[in-house]
Amino acid sequence: MSTTSETVLTKAEMLFNKILPHVSNVYELKMVSVLGKGAFGTVYKVMDSNTGELYVLKVATAYNPLIMEMALREKKVLDSRNFADTCGINRSFVCTTINKLIMVDDSRYALILMPYIPDSESLQEFINTGFPHCTYSLDPPNTCLVSAHNLAKATIVQNAVHAITIMHNAGIAHRDIKPDNLLVLKNLKIYVIDFGTACINNNPNLACKNILGTLDYMAPEEFTASIGVHPTFKSYDLTFAEQVKADIWSLGISLWQLFIEGNTDKMPYQNMQSMNRERQQALFERVYIEFPPEQAAILAPMLVYDPDHRRMPSEEDIATFMHMSAGEELSSVAISTVGEVGGDATQLLGELVGGFYALFS
Repeated sequence: MSTTSETVLTKAEMLFNKILPHVSNVYELKMVSVLGKGAFGTVYKVMDSNTGELYVLKVATAYNPLIMEMALREKKVLDSRNFADTCGINRSFVCTTINKLIMVDDSRYALILMPYIPDSESLQEFINTGFPHCTYSLDPPNTCLVSAHNLAKATIVQNAVHAITIMHNAGIAHRDIKPDNLLVLKNLKIYVIDFGTACINNNPNLACKNILGTLDYMAPEEFTASIGVHPTFKSYDLTFAEQVKADIWSLGISLWQLFIEGNTDKMPYQNMQSMNRERQQALFERVYIEFPPEQAAILAPMLVYDPDHRRMPSEEDIATFMHMSAGEELSSVAISTVGEVGGDATQLLGELVGGFYALFS
């Protein structure tokens, strides 16, 4: 096993050394570690020796034409005004600092450099590793007022809906929303990542052509009647508005996984062989059977079979979920607080959520 690991690392180092001269005129990069490696290429954690700043460097290779096509699409999306206007520390995406194509030894590489986000992980990793089982106590001491476990879910829902809504309002449809492509920060803020399948409204160079995505998360309207082992995709292109509705479905499936905390017995589909039209149509009914009302109100509108009636959960639904996630203790304390000092439950919830965030600071 150690030999294989050393071989992979050596190849990664060789690739890094090949592309390094093409960024050295801007940054003095030093490889810290290899974050990931696969068919798409290699992802590095790097440091600028001049400033000490950490970055993520994605290097896509031309060995796989489809991967390179996705890398080129991602480059165009990241270069677009739509993306530039909506990226940043307080937005939905991480701004890139280098985004270029290079030729090295007759091979083509796509390079993307972006700030490294410490203490972050994908939503899939967050689900796999479990939730923080901690509480936030106010006077009297040791009184549990907020379940951080439940409030974490509610906060992720709120932030994921917010991030993807900003993306859609900017004219970008992702087309591969799934837990792996939602980055969860330490304070539970959400960034949308990996735009290799994205399309942009009214942009002929990034039109919403073809049907793309990860099968388990794709919306019913993206398939013909045949799903399962050999799914058949629609032969025509979806409009931007239709792609937005498909993103909403994908987010619904992702949040379903968040709510069940990776319990495979409660997955929407046990495997792709069991996924079909009837089961997709049944998800809406299953939501009300398998989830408490406050969670069902979040999932149900996103998993409506007819895309014309599919939508994000309302602000009221999310607010209710936030309140319910705070637990019965909060409700009783909030009511007594309103009677005693003339405050309101929303203000109290805000104070408690602030204390909850402090747990992750």
